[in-house]
Amino acid sequence: MALNIDMFTPFKSEDVNSGLVTLNKYGVLVAHEGTWVPTEIEESDFSKYELFNIEYNVENIDDYNDEHIALVQSISQIKNSNQYSSWVYVSQITT
Repeated sequence: MALNIDMFTPFKSEDVNSGLVTLNKYGVLVAHEGTWVPTEIEESDFSKYELFNIEYNVENIDDYNDEHIALVQSISQIKNSNQYSSWVYVSQITT
């Protein structure tokens, strides 16, 4: 799913992100080699990323690779942090 400005409403409402919001920047966590990389982007960068599917069906666990499962499992730890709790999870679109 392509990124859009509405996805960043929680990000913009958190005080911890006010510095980035003032600069018209948005925080995303980019899935890269089994880890999440905090990245600051501008609205013009939205087309370079897509929303990361953070859910998986345990009944069909074989449909997902180990990297995807590890990324999804690490999300709860990130959500409990103050700094990145409202950042959007994305993957970079490769052409």
